[in-house]
Amino acid sequence: MKLQRRDWTRVHNWLGVLITPPLAVIVFTGIVLFFHDALNQWEFARAPQLSLGQAMDQAAQRLEEDGTLVAGGNLSFYPAEGQGFPLLVSAGKGYQAVLADGTLVADAVHGSAGRALLEVHYALSLPMGIYLAGLVALLMLVLLMNGLVVHWPNLKRQWQQYRGQSGKDRWLDLHKLVGVATLPYLLMYALTGAAFCLLVFYQALLLLGPYQGDRSAILADMGFPQVPKATGLPLAQGQLPPSILLAQSQQLLGAQPNRLTIAPWQDQAQQVITAASRGRELIESQELRFVPGTDTPLESLTQDNMGPARLVFDSFTALHYGHFGGQAILWLFSLLGLGTLAMLFGGALRAQGRLVPGSALYRWNRQGLVLAGSLPLGTLALLLAGRYLPMDSALRYGAFPWIFWIATLAPVLWPLAKGQGRKRVAWLWWSSGLLALVAIGSLLQKGLQGQLAWLVALALGLGLLAWGGLKLTVRKVAVTRL
Repeated sequence: MKLQRRDWTRVHNWLGVLITPPLAVIVFTGIVLFFHDALNQWEFARAPQLSLGQAMDQAAQRLEEDGTLVAGGNLSFYPAEGQGFPLLVSAGKGYQAVLADGTLVADAVHGSAGRALLEVHYALSLPMGIYLAGLVALLMLVLLMNGLVVHWPNLKRQWQQYRGQSGKDRWLDLHKLVGVATLPYLLMYALTGAAFCLLVFYQALLLLGPYQGDRSAILADMGFPQVPKATGLPLAQGQLPPSILLAQSQQLLGAQPNRLTIAPWQDQAQQVITAASRGRELIESQELRFVPGTDTPLESLTQDNMGPARLVFDSFTALHYGHFGGQAILWLFSLLGLGTLAMLFGGALRAQGRLVPGSALYRWNRQGLVLAGSLPLGTLALLLAGRYLPMDSALRYGAFPWIFWIATLAPVLWPLAKGQGRKRVAWLWWSSGLLALVAIGSLLQKGLQGQLAWLVALALGLGLLAWGGLKLTVRKVAVTRL
């Protein structure tokens, strides 16, 4: 039995050291993103000159004029909480944002600091990084169960013990007690994080199997209302403006919608799918489907009448994003998230005293501690850039993928750039350049639609990394010759 527990301890230590750096990034950015609505309002705040209905009508007219929105197409609006701005608009080709003063953000995905932070959170800004984040979530789940086996015997004897006299005991006690106190929270995030990150993988298996490539059929079976197919016949009464459909949605829902889909556009089969927050249950949203101009919804979906698959998915979403219970839940989850960071720091500091100095794991763990400590710097730099860069600035699109990581990694690289550490920095620069090259290849295989900004940023970053690696390498060679 002792041998078995020793093996579990070894696995726990190794896994903990390996996944702490990416897990710290995911946890910290997740805490910030709890307040994404407030961050969006702060980033995109403008003096109000349009009502929400006026902004919707202007957006639809503009999309029709430029040929993006055609008869039979889908038009979706996503008003922000509160005043409705920024208003995200999609007509099947990416997302635009309309601000309260009429300003248009042409690429609301890459032109938003909050969205860039979200891509760091769920994919670490890497192509296919969502699978890496999913693997980290699965390993976190293994680590939690493993940690219970490793620490439970001592926890029963040493409950609430905090030995402040010894550094290694202090960090170990912090690690164990915070881990047990936040265990339900940690298990929930490990499970829901893995489910969301690997959802594309599950869907791919279903599409290859029984659904034969019909993604709409999967969503319909899960309980997500799907818009009807276009008939090719025009609407008898003509297309109602989105502002009229917004008012009708508000009346039927009894609240302002946070999602409004009108489809098929200018077609006889047109329906509206709309949803709003109710704020009383775990799954707070109420979803309706109705025919424009009618007073009775075709379908009304709440927590009470959801199918099992949709109920599980929406429950996971509500738990993961803290969408239930209002601000109290967000602050509670934020405090628990800070406790999780404390647990990771405690474990890493404890491991630092047990690892062999100078070994690869020792250096990885030490650099992970520096990276985790510099996360607030990178996040603040990204949010400030989003708030104060002009909306039409190319830097909003080209620099966002790099601002966070440059600011976060700078404290990691700087101490290594002295003396013999310069060689290690050179290797880091060259390996980063290689990863950037792989990322460019991945984007080229996917096609450039919606990815041009990232491609340009990666190309510029590749040039910068190659230049830095060359300078460091040449300087290292010169020092060696001297």
